[in-house]
Amino acid sequence: MKITYKDLKVKNYINTNPVDKLLGENLYLTDIVAAALLAGLNLFFIGDKSSGKTQLMRDFYNSWFGGEKWGLWEEGRLDFKPKDLFERLNISLAKGNFDKLPRIKMVYMYKGGYVTYLVESMEKENGKIVLKWVEVPKEVVDELEKKYSTTTDKLVELRNINKRFFCIDEYTRCPQVIMNLFYGLMVGEVNHDGKIIKLGNGYYCGIAASNPESYSGVFSMDPAMRARFNIFIDFRDYKPKPEDNDELKKKNLSPKVQESEKKDLFSVVEEIYNKIKEKKPSIKERFVLAYLQSGLGFCPKEKKWKEQTNWPLICSKNNCARSSGVCGNLSGIDERDARSVYRLAKGLEEIIKLKKSEEGQNPEELKFDPIKTLLSAYKFVVPYKGVINPKRVKEYNGIEALALEKLITPLEEVIRKKWRSLIEIVRLESDLVLENPLLLRRELGEQKYNEIVERVRDKYSEEIELKPEEVLTKFPEELNELKVDVYIKKLLGDYDTLERFFKATLEDEEAVKAVELVNFLSLPDDKLREKYNENNSSVSISETKKRVKKTVENVLRIIFSNLSILKSEEMIRDYLSKKELERIDEEAKKALLTKYSGEKIKYIPPDRKEDYLKELNEELRKEVGDKYRKEIENKKNKLFSNEWTLLSFFYDELLKPENKKELEEYINEIAQPIKKTQE
Repeated sequence: MKITYKDLKVKNYINTNPVDKLLGENLYLTDIVAAALLAGLNLFFIGDKSSGKTQLMRDFYNSWFGGEKWGLWEEGRLDFKPKDLFERLNISLAKGNFDKLPRIKMVYMYKGGYVTYLVESMEKENGKIVLKWVEVPKEVVDELEKKYSTTTDKLVELRNINKRFFCIDEYTRCPQVIMNLFYGLMVGEVNHDGKIIKLGNGYYCGIAASNPESYSGVFSMDPAMRARFNIFIDFRDYKPKPEDNDELKKKNLSPKVQESEKKDLFSVVEEIYNKIKEKKPSIKERFVLAYLQSGLGFCPKEKKWKEQTNWPLICSKNNCARSSGVCGNLSGIDERDARSVYRLAKGLEEIIKLKKSEEGQNPEELKFDPIKTLLSAYKFVVPYKGVINPKRVKEYNGIEALALEKLITPLEEVIRKKWRSLIEIVRLESDLVLENPLLLRRELGEQKYNEIVERVRDKYSEEIELKPEEVLTKFPEELNELKVDVYIKKLLGDYDTLERFFKATLEDEEAVKAVELVNFLSLPDDKLREKYNENNSSVSISETKKRVKKTVENVLRIIFSNLSILKSEEMIRDYLSKKELERIDEEAKKALLTKYSGEKIKYIPPDRKEDYLKELNEELRKEVGDKYRKEIENKKNKLFSNEWTLLSFFYDELLKPENKKELEEYINEIAQPIKKTQE
């Protein structure tokens, strides 16, 4: 069954206020929920009354899972009993009945400063049966919970337990002791006769909703129960637009939750879920997740894990320089949350693919930015998981999603900066491995490069006498290099032509940057000083122009290095006249003949050419290694310090031979490569 983005949209809940953006596409609250469900993640909705929590939950329950066909719907209440769930699952019981589960209250005794438990009890008083609350120790409560969390009766038959989706409304209206009875439902398990019976068959997840803990009658969740929910969405942070509320009124003025049409999309949901489940993170994705987990979880001041210290207090008490930054405001996520971030990111990518498909784009050609995608997912995983500095949360009236929103941008900047630094360092080392003479030539400089070439060439050359026509046929590569030198000289002398050339050969973003450099070179010195130097006489315009011109020349050489001789001539023909091309050809031939004039010249025979190139590359790489070894170590020590110490293993990981292709992609990303020209 093929599905479109339109098919996945819910009908009754309306909120057109964007919560994020990926690849130019707005993401809405419904997209986040859809992505989480496609990834098989549990969600928790928190928000004020009438904020749309129940409506959104009901919409997915009906329009994705066909209501009760694949789903379970339960209301959180004080008198919840496992019997209710078992009956919903149509489990036949040997005796067919339960003893009544007594109501239990957890009460904080202000005078004594301790927590106690009250159990509802029936007692005879003056000949009448009255209900009373009796204080009992925690052990009695544990026994009651154990007794009623599963039936002590033998279950004769289990039927209709192939549920895939659960919804619990008003979840925290239950005290913790009752919440614990939902544990199995969170993970899709029923404890039957000492054995774990799984609900569903692979795919299983759900949504719970509740008001904030500031509401009366709402109980708090313990950390273990919070951990059962992978995604937290605070509706107070993502409010609908006024026009959304107006649209709702036009559709229906009933104050009740609206029932949407029941549709069964489960086969498609399961198919996408299985695809997401099989995905493996790239090295870049692993790097981001490692920082969110271990990097943020380590306190460089104390040299300990933050969970081993009172990290927010230490930040302010020790007047740490990092206290106002990302390190002082965020702690690390645990392994479960790290996996949730990755899964949700993959779910978001599937949503964007569906959106782009409706616009006529091929979803397989989309290239996502792992840092952006993972942080988009991170925003909805970490709230209410105890990783945000409580002081920062207090500034936003306890709404963690709002506090986190302000930290995402600096967090992204930190990760991008460190990733770029890592790749730049690895590039220096990888140039010793990757066969890229152009990079080696650039790192060594022309003089040193030519010295090594001459030394190795002498070893493999033999002296021969050549006629002029033989020189032109035996050195086609050098003839082309000489032509390219003239091409570049011509282009650098005509800025209008150079601008057109860059626009035709570079990707859009790179072309814009290259054209900016050309425009810089084309301006007179007085205009440049006025525009860029602000009359600062200490800055030399002429020196700056030289550096910019050298940069433009290097870009041109990279472009031509990716082209064959024939392709070079074809491309340059669009920018130079026929007469100019003829003059260039003659000039290059004359330079080649001049270079090899005399009675004898050094020549490398074809049968020795392969050995010559192999040794030349080895010598060049060795020379670069000697030059940059100390620089690499210094940069490594600087990069992998403080909280980044734990991520140093990625350096070795990137240099493994099996990761060569992936590394080349990352180096190209950092270098902002030119558009590949088809031969």
